Amino acid sequence: MTLESVRAQNKIDGPIRLEKQKILFRGYFLGREMHQSVRAMEIAMECHSGSRKDGSPEVSHQFEIAGMLLQLFEGRMCYHMLDSLVAAAFLHDVPEDYPELYNLAALAEVFDDITMSIVSRMTKPEGFEKIDEHRKSYFGFIAEDILAVLLKCSDRVHNLQSMIAGFSSKKQREYIEETEIYFYPMIKKARLEHPEFYMVLVLLKQQMEMIIRICKYNLENHQRVSPETEFEKSEKMLSVSSEKSEQIKNTEKN
Repeated sequence: MTLESVRAQNKIDGPIRLEKQKILFRGYFLGREMHQSVRAMEIAMECHSGSRKDGSPEVSHQFEIAGMLLQLFEGRMCYHMLDSLVAAAFLHDVPEDYPELYNLAALAEVFDDITMSIVSRMTKPEGFEKIDEHRKSYFGFIAEDILAVLLKCSDRVHNLQSMIAGFSSKKQREYIEETEIYFYPMIKKARLEHPEFYMVLVLLKQQMEMIIRICKYNLENHQRVSPETEFEKSEKMLSVSSEKSEQIKNTEKN
């Protein structure tokens, strides 16, 4: 399958998947009184109305991350905290990409402190440049909030999944380098400081490593693989992780 055909297929399949997610998520959120997530979902759909480089709807990125978080933490995190985390997933790009619509101050009038702590840490400060000093400061700020770490890692996993059909070879190499230099140490630190999230952090790092290994191979051999293949593998890993989490939870109860 060529990159052009993958993007064309994403343009067809993406909106269909997105419509199903909208219905499913809205019902899930309302049934659990996750009202922040409902509002954040609406804002995300309002702002992210374009398309991603891989051909999928722009807002599908936010929906996919929210879905990952629900798979990982449903039943293992209180709904109030899960509501804040999922709301942040829908909002994490808004202040940076659409400040004219919703800046941090405007969002703070609607969403709670937990959500805003995550979103503010995810938002790159004015004047940010892709230099080591700025990156260390940015990732260090994220590392101070474990929920921000979990969201940032989930965000990176999905971006890695979709970059094969959306990024140039140069951008892929830069993305891989940033992941290895800044994400891996952040995850290691978070595992030590938050053992309650140890297995989830291990899973997220394994997903990154798996996709990066394949991307490196493809770049070295000038080959490409379908991003759907990597998504299916990651979905399987998430399913396995959820089963392990349930086993751990049952063990803790006993």
